[in-house]
Amino acid sequence: MAIIGFVGESKSGKTSLIVEITKALSKRGYEVATIKHIADPDFTTIDTKGTDTYRHTNAGASLVVGASSDETAFILKDRLDFSNITNMIEEIVHPDIILVEGFKNEGNQKVALDKTDTKNVILEYDGDERKILDYIVREIEIERIYKRLPKLDCSKCGFDCKKMAKRIYEGEATFEDCVNRSEIKLNIKINGEALPLGKFVKKITRNTILGLISPLKDVERVETLEITYEGER
Repeated sequence: MAIIGFVGESKSGKTSLIVEITKALSKRGYEVATIKHIADPDFTTIDTKGTDTYRHTNAGASLVVGASSDETAFILKDRLDFSNITNMIEEIVHPDIILVEGFKNEGNQKVALDKTDTKNVILEYDGDERKILDYIVREIEIERIYKRLPKLDCSKCGFDCKKMAKRIYEGEATFEDCVNRSEIKLNIKINGEALPLGKFVKKITRNTILGLISPLKDVERVETLEITYEGER
């Protein structure tokens, strides 16, 4: 998942730039999520005092969810670190890109709106939104390619999977150049995390599972298969 931050002093135009970039990406059909770091020392709550949700929170609820026909708001009375926030976003909406306002000390790539010693600055905003938009679109498309690679980083093609994704995007390679990529659509998750599988392992796993279930009664043709396991190893 691509994450791009926007950093700069207060009133430097971070919010306005994120709004314009979000509009442009949304028009192109990309799914955009945003994060805003609220640095105001006098800030107390995102909720509105006097509302029913505020009363729920004030009564001691650690999490309050406000749901309407058009929106759902989660109000968690606790501070989450940056990685937990991005993981939750990924779990809920699977965006193509997360645009972040603030959080300048995190390790994601950043666009600087003024002079800064912040690390991982990849672009300095000079008033040309197109330059930033083009870079973000490139990152999104490379990430989409990367998700289609096995993510084994075996280097049998001469590169790790991230570099291979960039080469495919730039037309310097194709998916066929990936030695471990398989057309077998088999995915395994352990504790919610995808397990990288090579072509050989996918083939063996598929054949083993189909070999076990094919003799069972009422199993004629398998188009999709779902297996879940809960318990200790």
